[in-house]
Order: sequence, then structure tokens, then C-alpha cells
Amino acid sequence: MNVTGAAAAGKAAGVGRRVFVDRKRISAWSTGADLPQDQPLLEAVVKALLEALRKRQEQGRIDADEMTAGLLEERAWLSWWRAARDAPRSEPWLEPYLAAARHTAEAHPYPGVLPGSRLPPLSQVYVQQRSRPRFSTADAETGSPYASGASGVRLTAEAVVSTDHNVLLLGGPGAGKSSLLRHVLITLAASVRNGEAAVVDEVPVYVPAAYLTVRGLSFAEQVAAAARDELSGRRVPALNAEIFDRLPRPASRWLVLLDGLDEITDIRQRLQLTQLLGEHRAGPYRFVLTSRPLSEGELAALERDPHLLVYELLPFEPSQLRSFAEGWMRTAHDLDPAQLPDPEAAVHGFLAQATRPALAQLARTPLLATILCQLHAAGPGRALPRDRYSIYQNFQLLLRQRLTDPLVPELPDAILATLGRVAARQHHRHGMDDDPAADLLTEVLHATDHLCPPGMLPLDWTARREHLLCRTGLISAHGGTYTFIHQTIGEFLAARHVAADARLSRQASRSLYGWRSRRGLVSLSSYDRFLVAAWLGGPSGAPPFPVPPRLTTALHRSAGWSIGARYIAQLAADGLTLTPQTIDAATCTLKELATDSARAGHMRVDAARALADVNHELGHDLLTALAADPSLNGEHRVSAARELAELNDPHGFDLLAALATDSALYGPHRAAAALSLARSSDARAADLLAALATDPTQRDGDRVILAQSLTELADPRAADVWTALAGDPARTGDSRITATRKLAELGDQHVAQLWAALATDTTLSNNARVTATHELVNLDGRQAVKVWGALATDTTLYDARVTAARELVKLDGRQGCDLLAALPADRALSGHGRVLAAQELAALGDGRATDLLVALAATSDLQDLYRVRAAQTLAELADLRATEVWAALAADPTVHGGERVAAARELTDLDEARATDLLAVLAADTDLHSLYRVAAAQALAERDATRGSTHLAALATDPALDDLYGLAAAQALIERRTVEPGRHPSDEAQAPRWRTRAAAWIIRRTRRIPRRFLPENDPGNGR
Repeated sequence: MNVTGAAAAGKAAGVGRRVFVDRKRISAWSTGADLPQDQPLLEAVVKALLEALRKRQEQGRIDADEMTAGLLEERAWLSWWRAARDAPRSEPWLEPYLAAARHTAEAHPYPGVLPGSRLPPLSQVYVQQRSRPRFSTADAETGSPYASGASGVRLTAEAVVSTDHNVLLLGGPGAGKSSLLRHVLITLAASVRNGEAAVVDEVPVYVPAAYLTVRGLSFAEQVAAAARDELSGRRVPALNAEIFDRLPRPASRWLVLLDGLDEITDIRQRLQLTQLLGEHRAGPYRFVLTSRPLSEGELAALERDPHLLVYELLPFEPSQLRSFAEGWMRTAHDLDPAQLPDPEAAVHGFLAQATRPALAQLARTPLLATILCQLHAAGPGRALPRDRYSIYQNFQLLLRQRLTDPLVPELPDAILATLGRVAARQHHRHGMDDDPAADLLTEVLHATDHLCPPGMLPLDWTARREHLLCRTGLISAHGGTYTFIHQTIGEFLAARHVAADARLSRQASRSLYGWRSRRGLVSLSSYDRFLVAAWLGGPSGAPPFPVPPRLTTALHRSAGWSIGARYIAQLAADGLTLTPQTIDAATCTLKELATDSARAGHMRVDAARALADVNHELGHDLLTALAADPSLNGEHRVSAARELAELNDPHGFDLLAALATDSALYGPHRAAAALSLARSSDARAADLLAALATDPTQRDGDRVILAQSLTELADPRAADVWTALAGDPARTGDSRITATRKLAELGDQHVAQLWAALATDTTLSNNARVTATHELVNLDGRQAVKVWGALATDTTLYDARVTAARELVKLDGRQGCDLLAALPADRALSGHGRVLAAQELAALGDGRATDLLVALAATSDLQDLYRVRAAQTLAELADLRATEVWAALAADPTVHGGERVAAARELTDLDEARATDLLAVLAADTDLHSLYRVAAAQALAERDATRGSTHLAALATDPALDDLYGLAAAQALIERRTVEPGRHPSDEAQAPRWRTRAAAWIIRRTRRIPRRFLPENDPGNGR
């Protein structure tokens, strides 16, 4: 470290240059003498002092008397500056911004809430979701370990977001992507409310992806516009682009929560956006993106980025659906006890319907679960709709019942019709007018102008319609612009509008399966599924929509090929009633895929799972057979059993239990089976988790995950499992550290002893031992002093000893500084470690540092690179001995040629005459490599044009010099345009002579240089 705490504070105060403060200056300032005249530096010192005092007071480590006395003590100044050095500075706008962002995310009108209902906070009904790494087909076919872990280990989405990489979260329609991002924002921003603002290392900002496609704005301006619109109406300081173009606070970065990548319809714009994020990777940002599933080609391009992790957001598991329903029913009871007097009975009734085969899969989607909970709370005694289309349709009907206007009764229907027309214009491009859809409010106002009651003022009429539009629960406002609250709701409204119009319906059918129905479905998006459902079912209690010709034939044709059969399975999973011929054809196709032993295992399991949607019994039988097939990879067997369990088939739970205890199975696959059983709330799960978590044949990482799952079950054996992991010397350091941290969370009384044991365990890595000691500091400072001291003198730790000594300074300044002072002379350390120790000592203002740096620069057994680094630090400290050190390095023939030239260059700022003489010697030294002779001559020419040009000319015409380096010297000579001393710059009598000689040499000599080394336009090329 090359700067002191005051220097760091100086930068925070706007001081751009480095500042070094030695002990004498600190002492002088502490007594009021020799105060710095540099105003920014003085402000930096004061800020550092105040920050340190505030921090120490908050920690209860200083009182008024100690403050007064401490001002005269050099050691107190040192300790205060060390404390202030690492203290982050809070920006005045940060806490108000985070508070406003948190309140906005909590109050966000997420979809599925009926008008007239009081909106519960998102955190009150949010349930943590799980995700898994996405793996490609190539991964699965080659048996990649990554593929094995993809479905074997499921991580909470929140844990995925907390990684150090950029993250892309993929999820289907209504999978909870936006709610997840808002929950992350709420969680991070809540730390301010809890008094933890000082430890926020990532500051979240929510940005709809479409904002980053606005042309003519910088990236920071686009983010600022999104933040301003999101927080419109909130009390928050002005959020300009400058705020988002730099770190939000020292040692922090922006966590950009980028929502809806797929809603950018132009694939070129999406690719440009992802490339843009890559360009900003080095900036103050980390990105978390959400999107609906993208094409394989587009995903392949994204997955080539080593800094981007791609995960799939998973549907609710049974236990999660129960928790979700409990949250909603409690909220419904609190809002209207008369409507829902018994929330527990309501949860039981909801789950009884939602877990039946017709709804079991649909209810696992967060958006549909939200709507179903609302429908059940509104009518606990009524049956829930049994297909995807009917769920949205019933929700809209209930919404319409609550949406009234006594003065203009037809106004609600007119608004809903307009929303359908606008949605159709967004999703259905054929047969609509070419004008782009305007803002929703503008469209509604234009379409309902004719309904204005006589005598109503225009402003009142506008306000009335805007209020009713907001009460639909279908739209949200961002910075005064109204959009659909969820893409899926817009798709449903669009499909209803298109299906009700015969002309648009025909256009849509041609786009979906062609003119003559000689082919099946060419695609099946979420919008397409709504459209087919509208055609096949139609609204209940109303005449069916016009059915386009040859729809049945197209569906039947689709069932005869692999992708088309999966489309049919998806429609069946949506709850649609298809013809027996179509079901039979899809059954045959999927059965053939699932039983084909030549196909990859994951493809067979996927086919069997799809088959379960069209032929329940046969699909379950094939999944059972695949899970029990010993010839299949264990990963795929567990996947088949898991699919059965998620279909609520008892055989699935039994198979998972059997696989978890099958000793012939690969350890990670057994762990995956036990974890899946635990998520299904099976009573056998706890015993299996405990057994596998203590099984020494299991991988360390799997044992940690198993123990964590056991902890989540609140099993009393979890503490013993963590204790065994933490104390097992055969386990990796990371696993033992994780286990000890978990024990600390559980309130174990022996955690300090465990940390001390890990810190002194010589079988662990250096990083693990240092990490353990860091943890010990917060529990037992006295013991930590001993451990840091032991680590700093432990020769097996190599350069980590410097870290130990530096950390010891924070607890015991004298001992830590003494240990740091001993390390530069210790040959057991690397050159980097020895120089680093001296630099750390210099940063603390210890006067011994300069003597040590001088010694290091003169140490011949040190690598030349580190000798030069020591000299550089000495020069930055403004030590007068730097001149002699640079000169000695430049003149030392044992030093590497490049470092000698570098030393001579550095010397020019301190003793130019001496430096030029050394550069001349280096340029003429035939024992030196030609590259460094030319570099020395060029450096000399920058300081002494005549001497430098003379040496460049000599090198250019030296027949003993390699052709390439001679050419480099000649070209440098031409670029110099040398003028003899004493002549006016306009007198070029001398310059042409040098240029002519150099050019002639180039023409003469380039004939012998291989063509591949010549520039394309070189005059010697081809001669």
C-alpha cells in the first residue's frame, strides 16, 4: 500500500495527487505546529480525524477525556488515520435514494391484485424462489459436471443474485422475475433502515431493459432516466447521470437490476445491449438481468462470456406454494375478516384444489398462483378455474365486477376494450394499422372522449378516466407513462381481442401454422398459447370466438414430430381440451422419444415428462421406469424421480429415497435425491440429509449443501453436523470456514475456539487461515492478537505474513509495526512480499520504511522488478536517497536491461545530467540486448536531442545490429526530426541529413527483412 490514511481521505476530498505523511509531520500537526497550507489536504486531514473519532465513539472505544488527550499523541493519530483509511464515505443522496427505492418496490402494484383491494407490501407475501444453473445440450450429452450440478443443486434465487459475477435469470411467463428483482432491492435497501448503511457494498438500481435502448444518451444518463421515472413523486435528491457514472460510495458498486431483456423485441438491440454491458464490466457496475427464455443461438452467444452466469428460475415447490398461499390468505383476512373469516381453512381449501392434476402445474407459476389466491379469497366456496386461459378470464370478470362508474356505466367496458386493442397492436402485427401504439393513457383518453357527460369540465373528465384506468389493476405508471403491469396480462388481452375479430383471427392463424395447414405449429409463444385457448374454448357463458379454418388439422400435424408434440403437451398442461386424435399422435411421438435408448438421458426424461401432460398414466409409468433404470446416468434417474415427485406421485418420493441410499450411485446424485426429497417435505428427508452430510465419501461442497438443507428443516442434528465439518482436518478450508460461520449463526458458544483452531491449522491454505483470524477478531480480540502475531512469523505462510502483520497493527500498533519492519529482510518471503511489507510500513508513517526500501533496492538476490518497485516507492516518499538508488540500478550490469533503462528514465526527473550520461552508456553498451539499446537511445533523444540522434543513427547503421531493431532506430530517428543545438527550429539544414541517411538505410536494408514483419505501406515492401 503506497498511501497513508490521510492520502486516502485526501482523494475523498477531491485531492487527486498522492500524499505521504511521515511521523514527524503527524507529530507537528498534532501539536498545532506546521499545519498544512494546502486547503484540500487540510480538509482531508480534518475529515479523516472526524470520521475516525465518530467511528470509535460508536464502537464505545473512546470518551471525551481520551479524545482530548489523544490529540497530542502520535500513536493516537496513527490509529485514527488507520481507522479512517478504510471507513467508507456516505454520499448525502444515498440514504434518501435507498429509502425511496425501498418504499417504491414495496408499494409496487404487482399483477394479480384486484381493484379496491388494499395492496399488501411485497415482502409480506413474497416467497423465496429457487433457481438452477442452465446447461446446454452439449453439456448434457458429454456428461459435463456442470450439467450434473445444474439440476442436482438448486440455489435460492437470492443466493444467485449475490454472486460476484453478472447474472442472467431466465424464467417463463409469470415466473416471478420482476418480483425477485424488487425483493432484492428491498432487502439491500432495508439495511439503511436497520442502521447498516456503512456496510452496503452494492447499491441497487432498478432499470427496465427498454431504457437502455434510448439513442443519444450515455449509459449513465439512461440509468438515471430509469431511476428518476421509477421514483417519480418520491422525496429524493436529484438523480443525475454523474451519480450513476461513478462509485455510489467508496468500495461499493452499482447493482443494476435490469428487468425484461426479452421485452426488447429487436434481437439486434438485445445483442447490442449485452455487448454494452460487457463494455461496462470494468466500470462501477454489476448486472443482474431477467428475461424469458431466449433462443439457443442467442444464449450460446451470451454463455461465451466468462463473466456471465446463466440460471433458470424454477416454479414453486409444494412447500413454497403453501407458504405463498398462507401469506395471501392472512393478508386477505386482515383486509376483510368478514369475507374471509378463517384464513387457515382458506389455505386448506385452496391447496386441495391447487394440487389436483388439472391445476398442480399451473399453480406453481407465481403470477398464476397470485391470481388463484385472489380468486379463492374472493369466493372461498367456489371452484377454481382449471386451465390457464380461464384463470385470466375469471380474474378479468371479477375485476370487471369491481370496476364501476355510476355516472358513466359504459366507461369501464370502453377502457378494457381499448386496453385489448392496444395490447393486440403490440403483440399481433398482421392486419392491424401500422401506427405504433401510443401511451396507454393517451389511447384510453382518445377512445373515450365521446362518453363525456354533458357539462363536465375537460380536466375533471380526464382525471376521472385516469383514475378508473389505474383501478383496473392491469397497468402501472413509470414517470407519467402507463404500460401493462405484466407482459403476460397484455398477451391475454391481445389474444382475446384478436380471437374476437374474424379478420385478425385469420391473419393470426396464417402466421401460426400457414395458409394450407400442410405443416404444424411453427412456434408456440405465451401469446400463441392464449390465442389457441381462445379459439378452442371461448369465454364461458358467451358464444365461442370464430375458429380459424384448419386449426384442428394443424394441431394434429404438430403432434407427429418431436418439437410439435411438446407444443401439444404444453397446450394440454395449460388445461386445453384437444381432440383424441391429436392426443394419441402426441402420445406416440413422445413415447418413442422417451423409450429410445440411443437418445441422451435428459432428452428421454424431458419427453416422458411432456408425455405426462397428455397421457397422465403412461407418462408416470415411463418416468418411473427411467428412474429405476440402472443403465441410465444417475443424474437423469434422479431427474425422472424428481419430476414424478413434483407431479405428486407417491412413487416419485419412494424413488428419491431409494436413490439417496443407493451406494452404487455417484455421491452428488445421492445428495441431489435427498435434497429433492427435503424440498418435498417428506418425513424421510431429515434422516437422509443427516446421514449423507456426515458421509466422508461425499464431496465437501455437497456436504455443506446437505447440512444447510438440514438446518432449514430446523433439525437439532444440524449443529452436530456443522461441528463435525468444522473440526474435520480432512475437509477443505472453505468447507470448514462455512461450517464455522453456520455454527456462529446458530449461536454456538465455542465458535471462537473453532476460529482459533482453524487459524493455527498449518494444513489449511493461507487464505483460509487469514479468513479465520479475521472472524476471530470480532469475538476475541486478545486471542486474535496472538494469532496474528503467530501468522506473521510463520514461514509456511509466505506473503500472507504481510497481511497478518498489517492486520495486527490495527490491534497492537507497536508489535504489528515491528513485525512489518522485520519482513523486508526475510528471504523466506517472495520479492513481492518483502517490498509490500516495506510499502505497508511506509503507509503507516514508520520512519524505518525508507531505510528498508533503500536496502531492498540494493539487494542483488532480489528480482530486478522488485528492486525497481522499491526504488519507485522510495521516490514517491520524496526520500533524497532515491537519486543514488536509481543511478546504482541503471549502472548495475547484473540488472535486467529493461529495468536499467527504466531506472535511468526515472532518474531524469531527479538528476538529468547524470541520467543522460547513463542513457548514453546504455545505448552504446554492446553487451545489452538491441531492444534496450534502442529504447535507451530514444529516451536520451527526448532529453538531449543531439546525443540521442547520434546514438539512434549509430544504431541504425550498425551492421552488427539485428535488422528489426536497426529499422526501429531509423524510424525513431525520422520521427525525431532532429535540429542541432544553437540553431533555430525553423532551420532544417541538419534534420534532412539525418532523415535522408535513415531513409536510404531503410530502403537498402528492408530487402533483407521478411515480408511478414513489414507494414503494408512500407516503401521497402516488395522490392
